[in-house]
Amino acid sequence: GAILNDLANQSNNKQSTTGDIPECTDGATPAYVEIALYEGSTAVVGSTDVPFRVDLVNGQIFTEEVPQLELEPGTYSLEHFMVYDAAGNLLWVAPRG
Repeated sequence: GAILNDLANQSNNKQSTTGDIPECTDGATPAYVEIALYEGSTAVVGSTDVPFRVDLVNGQIFTEEVPQLELEPGTYSLEHFMVYDAAGNLLWVAPRG
């Protein structure tokens, strides 16, 4: 919590906005994401074949805290990122590459 608050305070000091976050169509509300994080060629959290699901905080664009995302310092790549609504409808896909 303290780390997240510190990051939020730092982002408030910058002139950052969330204006580049896409709007959902038809009033869809994002509910969870599926991700795959890799360190080199090794899957660390989820995989491209079986992504890891992380619920979003209700009414926010942030994921809930989960132990699987408490990673050791290192270089990771996000190889899969998809956002779904509560009914399982795909809303957004992050491009790869």
